[in-house]
Formats: sequence, structure tokens, C-alpha cells
Amino acid sequence: MQKGSQQTEEAKEKMSLAKKEKPTRYWKGKKFSEEHRKKLSDAKKGKPGNNQTKGKRPWNKGKKLTEEHRKKLSENSHGKNAGEKCTFWEGGKQPQTKIWRKRSVYRKWRNSCLERDNHQCQKCFSKEGLHVHHIKGWDEYPYLRFEIKNGITYCRSCHSKCHWDQRKGKVSHALTE
Repeated sequence: MQKGSQQTEEAKEKMSLAKKEKPTRYWKGKKFSEEHRKKLSDAKKGKPGNNQTKGKRPWNKGKKLTEEHRKKLSENSHGKNAGEKCTFWEGGKQPQTKIWRKRSVYRKWRNSCLERDNHQCQKCFSKEGLHVHHIKGWDEYPYLRFEIKNGITYCRSCHSKCHWDQRKGKVSHALTE
């Protein structure tokens, strides 16, 4: 019988009767006999598992490394994947947005937008966790990056929803022109 296939009424009745005579959850609520539990326990003995290491100290706990050994470990691990050796290395460049957000021009723009919007979200009027959102995108419109008209204050959740709506193709703020 394939999963999802249609059954005749007669077949359904037979399956129902079979289930009533021999339920499939046979062991539910039942316990193993002492003899059977001992056999299970004996079968597990000598095999690795949590019970063998439980409560035992690791072989190296409390042992001190020599100064020489520490130095070797340090030399081998430090700088191994740092800088140019790292697989994610991109020539020491930082994302442009990260660089720009440290500049005073960006901070002035952000503070001006926050002051204009009375330091509150323009959707839900919350005053906590505020973000200033670029109405026209940072990458698509670089000449509008620091135009105060191009900023709107949102709380964290409204800002996330705004980006979600933009991905879905919806316009979520009234200030777009």
C-alpha cells in the first residue's frame, strides 16, 4: 500500500479491526523484567559510553605546561589564520558603509534626521532603538546619501519590516517621491 493512496471502505474496516486486536504501541506503559534489564546492562558493559567517563577527571586536568611548550603552542596558533593568511582576506578593505558611518558627515545627517523626527519612529512613534533609514538606497543613490529629505526615523522592528517590504516590492514609507 502506498502512502496517500485511497482505501476502500472494506480495507479501512479490516485495518481498524487489526489495530484493535494488536495495538502497535505494545511496550507503552510496560516495564522490562529484572532478568531482561540485567541482560541489557551486561551487553552494554565494556562498550564506550557516557557512563564510563562520567565523574572521571580528564587526563590533563591540573597538569601544568612548561614555558617552552606554551611558547610553541602560542607560535603555532597565533597569526596562523590572521590577516593575509585568512581565507576571508580581501586586501584589508572594509565595507564602504562601515567607513562612511564613522565620518562626521554621516553623524550630522543622522542627528539632523532624528531631530527633525523628534527622536521617534515615524510609524509606531516608539522612542527606543531608533534607526535612520535611507528612503532612496545608499548604493543606488550615492548623491542622496546625506540629504536630510532622504532619511526617515524608524525603530528597529519597523526598520526591519521596511527592508522586508522593499524586498517584496512594496513601498512602506509615505515620503517616497
